[in-house]
Amino acid sequence: MAVENLEISLSELNFDTLAKDGDKSKLNSEVVNQQLDELTSVAGKLVDPALLYEICPVSVKDGRLLFYAGDEIYSLDINDGLSELTPAREVVIGLITLGSAIEWEIRKYNSENQLLASYLLSEISISMMGQLIAKTKKMIMDLARTKDFCVSLVHIPGSTPGLSLSIQPFILNVLKGENKGITVNQHMMIEPFYSVTFLVGIGTAYNNHDLYPKCPGCSRAKSCAWRNL
Repeated sequence: MAVENLEISLSELNFDTLAKDGDKSKLNSEVVNQQLDELTSVAGKLVDPALLYEICPVSVKDGRLLFYAGDEIYSLDINDGLSELTPAREVVIGLITLGSAIEWEIRKYNSENQLLASYLLSEISISMMGQLIAKTKKMIMDLARTKDFCVSLVHIPGSTPGLSLSIQPFILNVLKGENKGITVNQHMMIEPFYSVTFLVGIGTAYNNHDLYPKCPGCSRAKSCAWRNL
């Protein structure tokens, strides 16, 4: 298992999601922009951005997809939304996180009824995650190219159709997430909140030369880093 400590460029954060396309004028007030600048600086000091990942050779046996991670072998039922990963030579299992400090700061603003600050800091966090996803996409594509492989669609638990959050403990187990203070709560959600897990197949059986999500898209489709960067 590898851990990459990623860097975030505060000057390149994208805040297009702060308002609907026809409603951006509301965000042009001096007060909001000043607070956005201040909170961006705060966020930069709070986050601990990291990518945890394991590149697992895989095989299929008795309806299960086997993942070989060092000396350990893990398996999942192919029918649990994993059929498109069966042609893979290897599967990249990953987790991207901002750490927990920024989440606690947002909760603090909420408890103090500073709702605008809470909202802006949340949007800053989402933009930061977008940067980390873009860096992760590049890393995976570079890896695939060095092996003359193509890639599957990105499989995201809870977003990809048929791939439920129930595999989160599996991902955390493979990545030894507890060593970075990452856990799964009773709802199978990753904590810290600003974290995302994913699986990507790489191999000669795929035809994709770029990385896109398998999910149908959501309200953030125009700003989704998996979809657009």
